[in-house]
Amino acid sequence: MCKLILAPCLFECKISLFNQTVLYIPPLCKLNPFYNQLVELRFKSLLYLADQYGEDITLYC
Repeated sequence: MCKLILAPCLFECKISLFNQTVLYIPPLCKLNPFYNQLVELRFKSLLYLADQYGEDITLYC
């Protein structure tokens, strides 16, 4: 589960033309409540791996 849900926001976009930034769309994940639930689910799955199986969770960060 924690490999499926990525930590960084995926909705940030920078459109470049000839190495010049034409359009920049900032990350809007903080405005989306569904994103907060996904990040919380990822955090809980990482804690489960660390507590139950002694997994090194620094590999997933």
